[in-house]
Amino acid sequence: QLPGSVLLTIAYVGTKGTFLESFPDVNQAVPGTTPLVQRRPFPLFQTILYNQTVDNSEYNGLHVSAERHFSHGFDFLLSYTYSHAIDEASGDFIAPVDSYNTRLDRGNSSFNLPNSFVASGTYLLPFHAKGWVNVLAAGWQANGILSVYPGLPFSAGSATNTLNNGYGTRADRTCSGSLPNPTISDWFDLGCFTAPGPQQWGTGGRNILVGPNTREFDFSLFKNFALNSSESRTLQFRVETFNLFNTPQFNTPNSTIGSPGAGTVTSAGSPVTLQRTSREIQFALKFYF
Repeated sequence: QLPGSVLLTIAYVGTKGTFLESFPDVNQAVPGTTPLVQRRPFPLFQTILYNQTVDNSEYNGLHVSAERHFSHGFDFLLSYTYSHAIDEASGDFIAPVDSYNTRLDRGNSSFNLPNSFVASGTYLLPFHAKGWVNVLAAGWQANGILSVYPGLPFSAGSATNTLNNGYGTRADRTCSGSLPNPTISDWFDLGCFTAPGPQQWGTGGRNILVGPNTREFDFSLFKNFALNSSESRTLQFRVETFNLFNTPQFNTPNSTIGSPGAGTVTSAGSPVTLQRTSREIQFALKFYF
């Protein structure tokens, strides 16, 4: 408990997952130049996805929050998380790159966000007036949420694939690949990645690069109209704005080395899931009773 009605919380959160679901292709052809069917363990069949419980996951996080309980018409919550999530598979359903060596897929989780900061607050505006004017002046409430976190990790694939096993491969990595000042037309260093050699798996690990970050501020104004003297019935008018400053929320770039537009960001936001959207404004009425 800190002065000013502020509560500080510091916590460590750790999880360990074992025997998680995996779907390797037990009929995956080994790399080679002969016909594909000759290199499959079961040549009469094609892909055979086998449900196994062999994957693992780890999460370690430092969670820090500062909260001011509602006092003098104002409260806030500040939250920061420093964490790392590692696994062999996460995100979309997909078979391992090499079904005979799933450790090649061990790396940053698809949802790994090393640093995350969220600040939210509520303020009852101290507006008052005399007579009927007070009906319009009083009862206003301002709310804000600021979200700041890095982009999601992604892998660098290779457009040139000499494995000839029916699956893609990641590119070879010769240096970090990160740029100090990335742009949407040049998000990572293409010179750090090359196509693998004949029948070679790419040396670039899974989810070694990071996409564009998220900076979003949501803001809303509420106005309460008391419908009786006891205020047991209240009509609330709301104006809610998501991404108030219309900050572009860019998605991950084209990450296939050797393809046209590699390293270029071509889309922003996820309107279908209502996440990381462009600016949206909505009006609402809410009746409390």
